Amino acid sequence: MQQSKKSVTARIPQELYDKCNQRYENMTDAVIAGLELLCNQNCNTNVIASEGTIKDLQNYNETLIKELEDLKKQPENKEFLQIQNIRIQDLQEHIKIKDNQQEVRIKDLQEQNKVKDQLQEARIADLKEQIQALNEQIKKKDIQIEDSNKNVFAQANSLYNLTRENKLLPAEKKSFWQSLKFW
Repeated sequence: MQQSKKSVTARIPQELYDKCNQRYENMTDAVIAGLELLCNQNCNTNVIASEGTIKDLQNYNETLIKELEDLKKQPENKEFLQIQNIRIQDLQEHIKIKDNQQEVRIKDLQEQNKVKDQLQEARIADLKEQIQALNEQIKKKDIQIEDSNKNVFAQANSLYNLTRENKLLPAEKKSFWQSLKFW
């Protein structure tokens, strides 16, 4: 039988919990009774009940409107409302002043941003020029290195050719002892 049942948890107000404890042996019985009652109610009953609730709310709203109008008619409430209106106007003026200050601050910040943007663009252009100048210097240095490599290669080639022809090799040198021989 346990398999055909589902566990349900809910948080309910303390007053409802106390009432359920008084009427039912345990919360499970109270929840089952409440759910059965809800499921067994007729849809028409729900519609009628909701229409009744709407009418009650409309009546309550009309009552509140009448009470508000009555409060407006009483002299002490008129003074209170006038004071509140003055306070509201004062607060509106403060809001306008703050709005104007905020607009001025926003415009000032926008101007500062424009100046910063212009300075950054000028700096970027300057850096681009420096990079271009450095690139040109690197190209010149590359050409110089290439020419220097050609010269070194030509010199090495000349030396190699001269050594092959034995023009650079010294004549056979006699050792010191051989030059001392007199016979």
